[in-house]
Amino acid sequence: MSMNIKDEEVHRLARKLADQTGHSMTQVVREALMEYDAKMKALDQKQQLREALNALIGCLAEED
Repeated sequence: MSMNIKDEEVHRLARKLADQTGHSMTQVVREALMEYDAKMKALDQKQQLREALNALIGCLAEED
């Protein structure tokens, strides 16, 4: 399995972080993607909570 990153800026950033941390470029990319995935899940959960709260507020407003 391989990934060919052709974007020079992405490659530069991955190399920079790998050099700074002493990790491999693969590990740096893996951790960045895992953090991004967690961030997206958290945002999705917040959106679901907002929608549920708005629905509850709507139901309460209808009762008045």
